Amino acid sequence: MHKDSDFEDELSEASGFGSESAADYAERGIRLAEQGEYANAVAKYSEAIRLDPKDAAFYIYRGNCLERMGELDKAIADYTTAIGIDPSDAVPYFYRGSVWSRRNDYDKAFSDFTDAIDRDSRHSEALRSCGHIWVHKGDWDNALADFDAAIDVDPQNVLAYFSRGWAWSRKGENDKAKADYIAMGELDLLEASAFCRRGWAWSQIGEWDQAIADYDQAIDLGTRNIEAYRGRGYAWFEKRAWSEAIADYTKAIDSGTPTPKDYRYRGHAWLGSGEWENAVADYTEAIRLDPCDVNAYTKRGSAQLKRGECDLAIADYSQALQVASQENRREIIYYGLAMAWAEKGDHDRAARDWSEAFRCNPHYTTGYIARGLYLARLGKYEEAIADYDRALSLNPDSADAYNNRGNARVKLGDYYQAIADFTESIRIDPDDSTAYNNRGFARESNQEFEHAIADYCEALRRDPENWVRHARLADLLATCPDERYRDGVRAIELAETACHLTDFGDAYSLAVLASAHAEAANFDEAADWQSKAIDLADDDDKPDMESWLELYRSGQAHPKQRRGLRRFLRFLN
Repeated sequence: MHKDSDFEDELSEASGFGSESAADYAERGIRLAEQGEYANAVAKYSEAIRLDPKDAAFYIYRGNCLERMGELDKAIADYTTAIGIDPSDAVPYFYRGSVWSRRNDYDKAFSDFTDAIDRDSRHSEALRSCGHIWVHKGDWDNALADFDAAIDVDPQNVLAYFSRGWAWSRKGENDKAKADYIAMGELDLLEASAFCRRGWAWSQIGEWDQAIADYDQAIDLGTRNIEAYRGRGYAWFEKRAWSEAIADYTKAIDSGTPTPKDYRYRGHAWLGSGEWENAVADYTEAIRLDPCDVNAYTKRGSAQLKRGECDLAIADYSQALQVASQENRREIIYYGLAMAWAEKGDHDRAARDWSEAFRCNPHYTTGYIARGLYLARLGKYEEAIADYDRALSLNPDSADAYNNRGNARVKLGDYYQAIADFTESIRIDPDDSTAYNNRGFARESNQEFEHAIADYCEALRRDPENWVRHARLADLLATCPDERYRDGVRAIELAETACHLTDFGDAYSLAVLASAHAEAANFDEAADWQSKAIDLADDDDKPDMESWLELYRSGQAHPKQRRGLRRFLRFLN
């Protein structure tokens, strides 16, 4: 049967069964505080203080509850009174320092933490808290020294390992950070909050799988830990696992206390998965909850641009500028505006906004790469190369800048320099299939067919679900001017895979399949597939495709004049 302790206490008093002591009231305050009933606990502690105003512990207990209630001035007053009663006790100094720290008064906080350590040199949490003050001052060496001391006096202090690991990560020493996070795991992590904390720490150094594993543990503990879903959702987002990220942020939102950030990050995941309408809906909800959410306006603008709604995108980017402070990355907003004006064909306004972006941040590497792509679309390849040069002067390890500059050089027929750029892109990011594909194209254009086939094979190995990778290799094997490298049978296999990956709904993969059958002297099949390709082709491509159809119908293979290169020029990426 449930017992109402307060009712029983009042009944006892009313019945006259003896008077209660200060310690009795304090004990009831402790029970209420454990149940989260801080206001009622404060009332009990106050009664204990009335009966015994010289017991410092009662002021500390009441200060703890007031702190939980956000009554920071009153909490400080109670801790100060406790210090006056017993200046030798480290505890009230530590608690008062914690309140000063919450109020960002780091000098007073540091003074109190130091006083606590002077009275108890083995106060691990006071040492750890001093470390955090050093962190706020940007003094990583002193912070690490204090975290070291906290661990030395209490090797079981999980938070001290967490804090030291975080400090190492901020210094860029991720191996040492990992060692501390692993050490946390060797201690007893029994609470969801501890796993959440370490999951967050793993995220800070980009160890997304480790972060997900810790958030899994937090969730498996059976507590309704919304922060675990948020943290795991973010880790999935960084891994580009869009559906998993959406599922976790949905759980956070369904908790009943969603934040603008929950909707914004789910919107990011929708955007990543190509669900533009859902992204717009989530960004709209984030803006409703926080009308000054610059990121939500900016990203909704990006989603509107993906939908082809240029005017709505411009409106969102313009509103983002209205609410953005100077500290916000305004260059990103101007970048979005430039892209929207470019899509509308207003290149003067696009150029104006690009200039504004670089005025806001002259070191905006991503912006130079993006403007280079825009200029390349306009056929201004020399200007595009100049932007890629600028990006590389700012970031010599930008694989994207090398790859895009290589594409521009291909368009100008500068194949040797293009091959050099693609090779450098591969050196920086050897797992990216795109640069292999593009270097293969440059080598094919330069009639280096053996090397081109090797690059196409490597691109296909690294990205086997990409239909273009199959189609590019098939096209060269079917149409290579050097008959030593033609292989109609293998070309058919590759082209059929490309067609399956596109559900036989892409004109160019069908045309490659047709040319592969023609190389294998299967002219009837070639004509059938070419007819299907023509039905799906753009009007500009139909004359060429119809001329090839006539060749197949007359029992001839296509002329080996690298027509495949012209067809696939659009697939440089």
